[in-house]
Amino acid sequence: MQVRSGIGGPEVLQKRNETIKKLNQLVGYAEAETTFKQNWIENGDERIKNMSNQGGASALDNKYWSAANILSGVEDGKVETTYVNGVQYYTFTGKGLEKPYKVPSVAFLSKELPAVPQWNKSVEDALVQIGLIDNNGKLTMDARKMTKEKYEETAREAITKVAAGYAKKDLHSVNSIAVEIMGKENPYSEGRATGSISSEFQGSVINEADQEKFMNLTGNYGMINNVPRWYGIDPEPPSASDKALNRKIAQYKSDSNIWKETFEEKKSLFGFGKNPKGGAYTGSIDMFKDTQEKDEDGNLVNVLEPNFIKALSEIGPGYRVVSTTGGSGGTEVTVSRTNNKGGTVTFVEGSTAQNFIDKLYNYEFEGDEGYGPDQAKTFANQFIKDGGIKPQLPN
Repeated sequence: MQVRSGIGGPEVLQKRNETIKKLNQLVGYAEAETTFKQNWIENGDERIKNMSNQGGASALDNKYWSAANILSGVEDGKVETTYVNGVQYYTFTGKGLEKPYKVPSVAFLSKELPAVPQWNKSVEDALVQIGLIDNNGKLTMDARKMTKEKYEETAREAITKVAAGYAKKDLHSVNSIAVEIMGKENPYSEGRATGSISSEFQGSVINEADQEKFMNLTGNYGMINNVPRWYGIDPEPPSASDKALNRKIAQYKSDSNIWKETFEEKKSLFGFGKNPKGGAYTGSIDMFKDTQEKDEDGNLVNVLEPNFIKALSEIGPGYRVVSTTGGSGGTEVTVSRTNNKGGTVTFVEGSTAQNFIDKLYNYEFEGDEGYGPDQAKTFANQFIKDGGIKPQLPN
């Protein structure tokens, strides 16, 4: 039996197969391109939020970022598709690119953005491993027993090992650390370090000259930013945060004492007195005049007592009346700070001294370091004498 291959014979069949293969490739490119565009846009916020942060996406390859923005339509530009020996290429022009950027399509679409190395964590892990710090970042007793010189020498050696580890990994890690973490402007050049300056760098991806620059850069940065300050076996000196907290507590004590002293001086203007047998504040708040006055429409209304306004303005940082509410022109008064610190507090005419003090004191100091919710009641029910608060005498 004779088998006919059709017009053109095997050559036509071969061309047909090649055409089908190219079409399948084009379909594959199109699908990959569509997926790339979707992912680039959908993950844009997260990618940009962590961009250039340790562990986040690196922005070092500016050409790739610009090309990806152009391909996905985020930025203006053009994409030209060409073929060289059966391989598809993209050529990008547009925003962010100084000149045309040509790259194989498959390599571009399948590329994963490199991350910024987690330098801080790497150094911390290294210091823990050699016993200089514990898992909480505190100096170990072994480290504290060292001399300062020995401690710093040991820490710098650990930093050098971490830097060398990244230098042996790839050039991007080296340049990302230098540019995105440590602020160096010019990336390092590829090469092979022999380790003549430091044996740790033997086999690294940077050249001999850059090896020394990278070692000095990371060493100086690490000693300042990653290595805890050394102290001996004496108690640890207070940290910057501890000092700041102590300053806030001291400021609260000073401000609250001034508030208490000025309130004591102005208490009678509020209508308050003191229990002679115990010193507890007595009486009720007197915010309005005893006699009503006519307003602009001729209606009788309650009018604020001038002494109340004066007393408010002279306690602590000073307060002012914001509004009055209630029947007959007002039975409630809302006040705020004159220093624009924010918030308001409202008092009801006839409230006890203890209630008034409790609300105004808490309004002023709640949230301050050193504040306690019981301090207002303690002040309202005790008395100050000779610079100290004395306990209230029994009834």
